[in-house]
Amino acid sequence: MTRLERYSSGKIQLIATLLFLFFSSPAFCAHLLKEEAVEFHRQGHSAQESGMLNDALGFYQKAAAIDPASAHLYNDLGSVYEMMGEFEIASGCLLKAVSIEPESIEAYSRLALLSEKDGNFPQASKYWLKFIELGNKNNPAVREAKNRVYEIGRVIPEVMDSYIEVEASSLKKEISSFKRATISDKESRLQRHLSEGNAFCQDKDYLNALKMYMEAKESDPQDNQVNSLLDAALSKLLL
Repeated sequence: MTRLERYSSGKIQLIATLLFLFFSSPAFCAHLLKEEAVEFHRQGHSAQESGMLNDALGFYQKAAAIDPASAHLYNDLGSVYEMMGEFEIASGCLLKAVSIEPESIEAYSRLALLSEKDGNFPQASKYWLKFIELGNKNNPAVREAKNRVYEIGRVIPEVMDSYIEVEASSLKKEISSFKRATISDKESRLQRHLSEGNAFCQDKDYLNALKMYMEAKESDPQDNQVNSLLDAALSKLLL
């Protein structure tokens, strides 16, 4: 095939592709673009892991141009800019990430570290506290964040006040969760004893029914249904 023929063939293929995209549904086109953004993002990761930061930046920027609503993508952009020493741009990318996804926990930890590098410890504490609020308390990174805020709070009283407030709020949530779990367990035991007591009554085994109803009464002494069933089983037993 001559150069002219190859050129003509390539041109025809390009026109065919453009026509296909033009007449395709918007949803299909969006899907293709999304896949392209994912591929650029993947290539960016690969380049970043290989230390090719400029290449990684280029791939991430291409992905962001296609999918500007990806918080994860802006986290990665911030990471590359930070590695390149462009801390101000990195902070901008991370702030974009949390504006898209307010619970982007990774962005808050990076913002906190960047603020510390800048010497802005009150701001760093705010980001650390948000990281603590969103994170799992058993995560070592969360425990380390608490230690950082506590150390900053020893120097800046306002930070210590915020730290205590967050800890108090966390404790309150744990107590509330524990109470709900306790109530749920209590209700579950009550229903189980009632069900077993009713089954014994159907079999005319009133002694075991009485035992089940008494255990149910221990779970909720004020339950009128339990008291009625208990009296009925006792009456049957005494006949």
